[in-house]
Amino acid sequence: MTFNIVPWWAYLAAGAMAGALLAGGIQQARVSSAQTGLAQVREQHAQAVADAALAKAAAHARALELERELTARTQALQATIDKQDQDARNAQAQHAADRAAATAAAGRLRERLATITRAASAGARVASGDAASLASERAAAADTTRMLAQLLQRASDRAGIVGVFADAAHAAGTSCERAYTSARQAVTAR
Repeated sequence: MTFNIVPWWAYLAAGAMAGALLAGGIQQARVSSAQTGLAQVREQHAQAVADAALAKAAAHARALELERELTARTQALQATIDKQDQDARNAQAQHAADRAAATAAAGRLRERLATITRAASAGARVASGDAASLASERAAAADTTRMLAQLLQRASDRAGIVGVFADAAHAAGTSCERAYTSARQAVTAR
């Protein structure tokens, strides 16, 4: 019989101990691998967060730049419209001044025509002592002159009314056309 110095349970315990050490080593390797993977995931996450923050900052900067550009365009368009409005007002003022000058000239012509009409009427009255045919010719001339003076007065009044309307319509149309052109250019410039 041979005696074993080491009992059988010691082998079993040694095997169990070796198995436990091996399992602990494997588990330690798995934990170490998991920690390395977790560190990599955390690093990737931090990089993704940093990239997203940079992208957000760049998008915000671009949005601010676009807003400044749009504000500048809007202000430029408004300045153009304001200038065109002022030009239209200046044109209307010029038309009003021209109208006043034309009205004054028409008044002077009316006065001159009235003087001529009075002179013709006076000539017709003076001629009433002359021969009957000469008097009737002068009376007819005086009546014709009076009628032409009235016709000229009416035509001048109507022309003044039409002129006021035409000047206002022209100034408004020109101003509107310039504003439309400016707005169209601003829109197509984008």
